[in-house]
Amino acid sequence: MKGQFHLKFNADTIKRFHDDLLKILPDARISWRRNNDPATSLKDSGQANAAIIKVESGIFLEYFRNRGTINMGVIPENKHQAILQLIKKHRLYTEPSTGQLSFATIVFLVILAFVLDNIDNSYGYYDDYTSTLKIIMFTLSIIALVLIWGGRLIMINAARLNQKPGKKFRLGSFMSAIGIIITLPTSVLLATVFRHPNQAALATAINESDQAKQAG
Repeated sequence: MKGQFHLKFNADTIKRFHDDLLKILPDARISWRRNNDPATSLKDSGQANAAIIKVESGIFLEYFRNRGTINMGVIPENKHQAILQLIKKHRLYTEPSTGQLSFATIVFLVILAFVLDNIDNSYGYYDDYTSTLKIIMFTLSIIALVLIWGGRLIMINAARLNQKPGKKFRLGSFMSAIGIIITLPTSVLLATVFRHPNQAALATAINESDQAKQAG
């Protein structure tokens, strides 16, 4: 699985990272971009908002504006620990946070409360139909939240940078997807759940690298 990070693009940071990376992977090549336009030299990096680092076996890093993807699958396994420590040194990783998802959940619940409060018939009083509809909508929304948050926790627990997504990860992804589908379109607010596991995979790999370094 590919690791992801969410940081504002900084050309100087990427230049320093690439310089250090060359000491481990001499074939690492960097290219700079401004949106969809390629930059011709390192002199253009000051105007760049994107960068790609390639090695012989494929693309190692893709970074555009404020999101980056790191693919350790194209790196020899005996280089993984050194590169993870390099990623940590230049802070090209993001610890997964529940902040955005928590805020989106609160907004989701506010919208749900507003909708439930305004379910009424044309005569201005509630009948059995509208009461039943309220119960159904409330129940489905709670089920959706349980599936989305539960799926997120399972995906983060199963996310590993050095392996493909397994059954546990796919189960968590399926649960979250079903939860979002149940309460469309409002639940699209909670789609950030799918970004966190990739961030967790990179952060976990760095933490495990630290533990291995201390143990060694």
